[in-house]
Amino acid sequence: MRTVIFLVVFGVLATVSGQQQTEANNVQISGFLFELLLTHLSALEGRIQEKLDELAKNQTLQIEQLMRSLQASGTSLNQRLSGLPNLNEQTSLCQQLNVPCRVETIENHNDGRLDGSWVVLQHRFDGSLTFNRDWHDYRDGFGDQRGEHWLGLKHMHRLLTGNRHELLILLESFENETAYANYDDFRIGDESEQFVLKTLGKYSGTAGDSLKYHLNSKFSTHDQDNDAHTNNCAFMYHGGWWYKDCYASNLNGRYINQQQFKEDGLIWNSFKGPFTSMKMSKILIRPYTGTNS
Repeated sequence: MRTVIFLVVFGVLATVSGQQQTEANNVQISGFLFELLLTHLSALEGRIQEKLDELAKNQTLQIEQLMRSLQASGTSLNQRLSGLPNLNEQTSLCQQLNVPCRVETIENHNDGRLDGSWVVLQHRFDGSLTFNRDWHDYRDGFGDQRGEHWLGLKHMHRLLTGNRHELLILLESFENETAYANYDDFRIGDESEQFVLKTLGKYSGTAGDSLKYHLNSKFSTHDQDNDAHTNNCAFMYHGGWWYKDCYASNLNGRYINQQQFKEDGLIWNSFKGPFTSMKMSKILIRPYTGTNS
């Protein structure tokens, strides 16, 4: 009987001892895995930090290269932008004068002097809006400023009054050729003067000067003929413009998308001649800064 009891007790003690040994082994294994995980995390952290240091170094080099490039060209960002009316200033002026302006910023133009913010007076690009309008419409404006539109002569006069402004005309042909005409002193009269084209100033650009011909001409529409021709130019050419006898430019004419063998369409003679209509025209103004003299 004693022998049986002794064997049972011994078996229990052996079982307990075995469990304790297993638990100890498990603790040792868990500790080893934890140490291994810490080692990998530490190595990963080191690699991440090396990558961040490399990126920072590359960024610093790029900034230094940019600064050297600007210094070599004798131009800094502040120099390029100083004195140019910005978008907020232009928009604020429109609001003060109660003029429904659309302000755009031109960047990366062929002539960097023209970079900056401009008020859009006219935009045409798809023929969705007819420009064969009467005097009332050309005076007050028409169209959607998010699309094709004409700001309105009374609004233009209000913007131009008091300060000297420059005029920018952007053109694009159906062959995707682009050109521009810039004038550094654009002024028109008020309605009592039939919004006469008073001054243009100095021309520069790539489109050629097809507006000087119209200098001192009054604005005409099909219902108010103020041109020097024996017939009504606005009626014959389907738009309102500073017609003379009749035109060298006619950017408010009928929108056509093919070559015509007659003078018709959106015409700028010195760019594509009298028989080739433009795909796009945009007329803009901004306060003169003296940067294009």
